[in-house]
Amino acid sequence: MTDEITPAARRLAGIAGAGVVASAAGIWVLATRGDSLEPPEPFGRALVSAVLLASPGIVGWIGAWTHRRAVLIAAGVLCLLQSAVAFTLVTLVFLLPAVAFLRAATSEAPAGPRPKLDPVRVVIAVLLGVPVAIAVTMTLGVIGILLLALFAGLAASRRPGRPHVRLLRADAIRGAAIVCLVVGAWMTSFALTETTCWSGSQEADGSITWRRIAVTNELSVGSDEFVQTCSSGTLTSTGAAIGAGLLALSLVAAALPAGGRESAFDSG
Repeated sequence: MTDEITPAARRLAGIAGAGVVASAAGIWVLATRGDSLEPPEPFGRALVSAVLLASPGIVGWIGAWTHRRAVLIAAGVLCLLQSAVAFTLVTLVFLLPAVAFLRAATSEAPAGPRPKLDPVRVVIAVLLGVPVAIAVTMTLGVIGILLLALFAGLAASRRPGRPHVRLLRADAIRGAAIVCLVVGAWMTSFALTETTCWSGSQEADGSITWRRIAVTNELSVGSDEFVQTCSSGTLTSTGAAIGAGLLALSLVAAALPAGGRESAFDSG
C-alpha cells in the first residue's frame, strides 16, 4: 500500500470539494433571496451557515492536495453530518460529496487487472437493494439515508485485488480532531447567539437606513420610521470569533505535516 492517493482519487476529491462549496453558495443565495427589507446583520444566520457548510469542501481540497486519506475521511464524515442539519432536507445534497470523499480516501491502485462488470450481478443487486433502501429510509428516515450513503461510500472502495489501506495513528487523530473542531464551530453558532432589534427609516431616494434599537417585546413604528423588526438567533461577536478560530484550527490541522506510527486502522 502506498501512502499517496491515486490521481483519479485526487480529481474525485477536488470535484467533491467544488460541489460542497457550490452547494453552500447556492443555499446561501436561496436563504437570502427576497431579503431586501432585512437589517444589515454583521453575522447573519444565512452567511454563517453557508461558511460552515462550505468548510468540508475546503478540508477536502486540502486532503486532495496533501494526499492525506484521514483528511478526506474527515471531509466525508462532515458532509454526512451536515446533510441532516436542515429540516427542509435541502442539505441532503451533501450526501453525494460525502460518498465521493470517502471513496477517494479509501481508493488504491489495484494490484491486478480491474475485474469485469457482470451485468447479471448488477441487475440482481438493484432488484434486491432498492427495496432494502426504501425500507431503511421509511423506517429510520434521514438517519437511514445517512447510513445508506456511508455504506455506499465504503462499499465502493472494496474491490478484489485492491490492497488494504492503513492510516497512521497520528493521521487518525488528525481526522477526528478536524471533525470535532468543525462540529464545535457549528455548536458555537447555535449557542452564542442573541436577539437584536432594528428600526428602519426610508430616505428620499427610497433607500432604507437601519439603526439598532433596544430589544423589546412590542414593536411600534414611529412617524419617522418605515419598519421595525427583531430577530433571534443572531450570532454574537464572541461567537463569531470562537467559531472562526475553530474553523481556522481545523484547516491548520488538515494542512499540518504528517507523522506518527502506523495504527491498526484498516479500511480494506
